[in-house]
Amino acid sequence: MSRHWTGDPHRHLVLAPGRNYTADAPLLWFARVTALDAGWSVTDLTWDQELLAEKPVAHVNDVVTAALDERPAGLTVVLAKSVGTMAVSAAADRGLPGIWLTPLLTNDHVRAQLPDLRGPQLHVGGTGDPVWAREHVPGHHQVLEVPGADHALHAPGDTAASLEILRTVTERVAAFLETCRHGTATA
Repeated sequence: MSRHWTGDPHRHLVLAPGRNYTADAPLLWFARVTALDAGWSVTDLTWDQELLAEKPVAHVNDVVTAALDERPAGLTVVLAKSVGTMAVSAAADRGLPGIWLTPLLTNDHVRAQLPDLRGPQLHVGGTGDPVWAREHVPGHHQVLEVPGADHALHAPGDTAASLEILRTVTERVAAFLETCRHGTATA
């Protein structure tokens, strides 16, 4: 299932959420609003929880591929959170730029696909997240590492710091999309 917001049909952001971190949760909500404010079309996805439990890699890639096929654009960026980062295969197959929030860097599938990504890539993770393993991110990819942040990119016990992390991530998403829009990324 997906929701779509129409903007420039030549620029498309596909949001692949986490298992329990939907496209309406703060990081993805503000990414969507940022893209829409900049004129992008946006599609956000949801998972069939049963299929996700049975075959997560196949299900995530099938749903993302269907969204990409449904709305082809001159420039498409995949923005994925947690389990959504298993879409690294779909992004690599199509040479798409990607923003990978709390990527599952301890997952064999995700790690194996990272070298195949082409174009600009941004990985965002916190040092307090057990699936964040910065050493697996290829050296030519951009990284935003947040000291102490957990898997939700929160600073446990510090609401003000969590809000600042949200601001920082949102600003980096906006800057990444702007860079892609100006032709430094290919789709």
